[in-house]
Amino acid sequence: MRANVPVFGVADAPEFKNYRLEFGQGKDPDQWTTIKVSSVPQREDPWAAGKVKRNPNWGAQGNLGTWETGLTGYAYAQKWKHDLLGVHTIRLVVEDRKGRTAEARVVVDVSDVITNLQGGKANSEDALVTMAAPANAITSAFLLVSIRRTDEAKVGEGLVDVSGVYEWQPPGAEFMKPVTLTFKYDPKRLQVAPEPQRPITPEKLGVYALDQVTQCWQRMPSKVDETAQTVAAELRKAPMYRAFLGLFADIQAPEPPKPSEIAPLIQSRTFILRGQAEPVATVVTAVDGAEFKVVATERGEFRGPVTLRPGQNHLTLRAVDPAGNASPTVGPYVIEMAYKHPKKATGLKFLGATMPTRGDRLVIQLDGEDTSPD
Repeated sequence: MRANVPVFGVADAPEFKNYRLEFGQGKDPDQWTTIKVSSVPQREDPWAAGKVKRNPNWGAQGNLGTWETGLTGYAYAQKWKHDLLGVHTIRLVVEDRKGRTAEARVVVDVSDVITNLQGGKANSEDALVTMAAPANAITSAFLLVSIRRTDEAKVGEGLVDVSGVYEWQPPGAEFMKPVTLTFKYDPKRLQVAPEPQRPITPEKLGVYALDQVTQCWQRMPSKVDETAQTVAAELRKAPMYRAFLGLFADIQAPEPPKPSEIAPLIQSRTFILRGQAEPVATVVTAVDGAEFKVVATERGEFRGPVTLRPGQNHLTLRAVDPAGNASPTVGPYVIEMAYKHPKKATGLKFLGATMPTRGDRLVIQLDGEDTSPD
């Protein structure tokens, strides 16, 4: 929520004296700020009764009160008492003539608002994470964005926590243009890695998102600015279901790639190498000094062409993750590349135009039995 927040509900008692509507910072505030005090009981909730009247320009007024949270994301014809952000608690206290009180509380998240016309920024409450959206990036006129620290998601194995975990709301939000997510980091946090990886080098840093289906942290393409001490990543769609994000350092080497069966004899200069590797890792295939690279899919599958030279070839593989960590090398696999004559030729066919003329191209098909079964 943001700006003017109408508060609806019931405030009454047999010997009613008054009610107070208050707010405080956090889930269990020790200080409260008054929104409204009234000696008029509220015996009906207009929201529940379907009687709320909305002004197309100003929205609705709450029967219990209207909470001004502030609005600084764009120009708005109102002066604000507060400029709030993050988790807050609203408290309704009813008092009777004998001084007895009863209360109800609701915990809410005061968010930043992004406009489609102008774009804008959303910040975490600690100002360490920022989302910047250009104009015409969101799919609606306005988008409320909350970025707050949480301990509900844990950092994955092999990752060093540099920023803490943040939850982004709303999950699954899509953007027509990429938005930029920027994390600030403290260089002192780069000393927390275990030996021998200490200190963490900046290229190991990356912005990660938690995949709720696989429960694996996925690294986003990230850009490190050592001068500004920030790491930025572009976001086109927020993670689904619940969006957890963090700035981590990857210090663990990936597992070696596992190629599918490699034939010892191949009768072609080029063949397709397939196999499994760490998701989105780059599989580097070396053939006697010549390297061929392919990126594994998010499911860890890789598939790419490899070129051989006539004669004996020695093939090795290794995986390099997006943080630059390299796996042990597997191989060498010895492959003989040789052209073999067919065992038997039974016919020759010329495929193409029935009545070819000068310049036409024809396909010659040799029918018979090959030397190798594949």
